This record gives sequence, structure tokens and C-alpha cells, in this order.
Amino acid sequence: MDLRTALALAYGKTVSTKTSLNKEVKPRGSYKGKHALRPYVGTVTYPISRGGGTVWIKSAHALRNYEAKHYEVVWL
Repeated sequence: MDLRTALALAYGKTVSTKTSLNKEVKPRGSYKGKHALRPYVGTVTYPISRGGGTVWIKSAHALRNYEAKHYEVVWL
């Protein structure tokens, strides 16, 4: 029994068989996804007054700016 049949039995309704899985996905424009290939250069830990939390950063320029603001920066 697949998931679709199990849901139909559980809810007592018929589930349509039309899905978007059969559609062919075409890339738009000249998007290459190269931004994901850049390595991370460090992490920034925000203070509680800015919401707190830690973020991975790929830009050295951004890390230098966070250092100038006296945030906790860890270079990799």
C-alpha cells in the first residue's frame, strides 16, 4: 500500500492521482548555481540585542565589517 492509498483509507476520501512529479523541470535563464561553490570563510555570533545566533559567512569583506562592529567573529 502506498502513501496515497493509506491517506485515502484514513480520511475516507479519494485522492487525485495528478501530481507535478511528471512535469519536466526546465532551468530558467542563464542561472548556473556557482554561488554555492564558494567556501565559507568564517562565522559570526550576533549579540542578544540583535536577535542572537550564529551565522556562516562566505564573504571576507562582511566578516571584516562585523569585526569592526565588535561582533564575535571566527575565521576558518
